[in-house]
Amino acid sequence: MDAKKLVERMKQDRYLQVQCSMTGYEVQNWELFFSIDEDSAKNLFDRLKEEFKADKEVFKKNYKAITEMEMLINWKARYYSEVGEYDKSSKLSRIWEKMHDFNGNHFDYNTEEWKYYFQTID
Repeated sequence: MDAKKLVERMKQDRYLQVQCSMTGYEVQNWELFFSIDEDSAKNLFDRLKEEFKADKEVFKKNYKAITEMEMLINWKARYYSEVGEYDKSSKLSRIWEKMHDFNGNHFDYNTEEWKYYFQTID
């Protein structure tokens, strides 16, 4: 890894640590945060919609991972905004908004999955 990429990785790592400290959330998949870009976020969202369409029960069983994925995309968008990469931030924010609407509308009301999702995201 060249020096520029290493410095960027360290900045992102610090940002993620601060987010976890502020929210009390313990990220399970740190590498996902570092790999998120516009294309990967769009692909993740497309796969999420396909999973729901194919088998709603599998979607519901993966509610913690789905919640974390959405939150990490949001945090990455905010990270890009804070470092002045507004185009990247804007693109990820649009994907996050669509994902948030989708997820919020597809967890059954007042279930364990729904409660976890909204308590974690909000």
